[in-house]
Amino acid sequence: MVAALAAALRWLARPTRWRLVATAALASAAMASRQPLGIALLAGLGLLAVIVAAGRLVARRRGEPPTLLPDVPLGGLTLACVAIALAGAVPNMAKFGNPISPSIHDHIATEVLPGRDEFLEANDGAYFGAQYVPTTLWQYVRPDALDTRQDFPWLDFPHAGPTVFGDTVFDRVEWTSSVPATMPVLVVLAVPGVVWFVRAARRRERGIGALALWIGTWAGASGAITIAYIRHRYVGDLAAIGILPALFGV
Repeated sequence: MVAALAAALRWLARPTRWRLVATAALASAAMASRQPLGIALLAGLGLLAVIVAAGRLVARRRGEPPTLLPDVPLGGLTLACVAIALAGAVPNMAKFGNPISPSIHDHIATEVLPGRDEFLEANDGAYFGAQYVPTTLWQYVRPDALDTRQDFPWLDFPHAGPTVFGDTVFDRVEWTSSVPATMPVLVVLAVPGVVWFVRAARRRERGIGALALWIGTWAGASGAITIAYIRHRYVGDLAAIGILPALFGV
């Protein structure tokens, strides 16, 4: 994921064919490694393609040369997005007959875990949904998601566990920390980076490409936020949101 983002930024700084090939290859590897990370890159590059296409369409209607990322090859960028999407969809289609993942009803865990049927019945069979967002989002952004312990390393997960809002029924809720609690330096550095992104977009500068990549990381994290399962490993899916703005914040 980090290597793919670095390759994408190098390509944006100087769009060459081989830098785009490297970006597509590393993003495809990220997709094959963990799908949410690959989706983040695919969404970011896809949004960039839409921005470039829209800018050129407006310029053509005005009879002017394109000024927004004029050296970005739209055709090559589109092919890169297709390659990344296929890297995730083809293996899943071959294994599960579904481009994303097998249905939750086909998971072995659904057959063997106690309480899974009751959970699915309470949520109309939905393992992902907006009803989980208030709880998951708060857990992953709360600044106090740490506790102390008597032995090394003297820090622990919150002893009380995640707070479930309302009467939403979750599949599993485990001890979990948050992005600010485990990555405070990244969060602090990201603040000026986000400001830089906004200013670059307003001035229609090259930084708008980095902004598109950053928005894509939010798309990749959407799965962790909308899933009925709170677990510490999903914090890693949200870490990507802070990487790009922290880099520019530095």
